[in-house]
Amino acid sequence: MGIFAELAGQVRGGEFVPIEFDLADDLAHWRAEIRGKVKAFADNLSARDAFRWA
Repeated sequence: MGIFAELAGQVRGGEFVPIEFDLADDLAHWRAEIRGKVKAFADNLSARDAFRWA
């Protein structure tokens, strides 16, 4: 049994699904989605933004 399966417990199957992934040319943001399951995205913080939040 794989390490992930040991951590997750009993594995009851799997499926193949398309994953959409977009990455900005300047690497300023990215987005990933498995339709109907999960969406994820992130924007980077510039030094100016990080200073404003501190």
